[in-house]
Amino acid sequence: MLLKQSFYRVLFVVPVEGAWSLDQVVEKLGISYSTAKRYVKELIKLGFVDEVQVNRYKITSKGLLFRSSILGHLTKHLDKGQEYIFTEPTTSTPISLSIKNLHQLYVSIKYELVPWDVVKEHIKSGRLLNWIRDVLGDQELYMKLSELRNSLSREEFLEIIENRLKIIESIRSLKVL
Repeated sequence: MLLKQSFYRVLFVVPVEGAWSLDQVVEKLGISYSTAKRYVKELIKLGFVDEVQVNRYKITSKGLLFRSSILGHLTKHLDKGQEYIFTEPTTSTPISLSIKNLHQLYVSIKYELVPWDVVKEHIKSGRLLNWIRDVLGDQELYMKLSELRNSLSREEFLEIIENRLKIIESIRSLKVL
């Protein structure tokens, strides 16, 4: 189950080192204590947060990886030549479309600007996944898509990317960043 984007906001308002309390989450996000507790409980289930003492929490290495992956989308600007260029698998002929970010990738697949069979080949070969990891800096998304590499449907891919985009937009709206 994918969490609502608001759950992930906790990871961006608490200290990345050391323990923190629900009171800090309540104060930074302006939410109720019960909502903060529910958010943290869900993040614990995902392995993004650990309870290190009673009512004291810490972001795990998995949570830090997720956090840095999302921050990469918010701060990274691609240099010329870092765009992703899809090519026809059989001829290696470039498709006249360059992808500069996750949103453009999503749109190009959702509206079939690039045929799914071409995208699927780029996923299976690892080229697209490596670009997500190395150029966009999203290690966590890379790992998630790598696990599904051979069985990923267009709908699953779009759902994963759409969810990621919603999380990015939710984090972008935080006033503390």
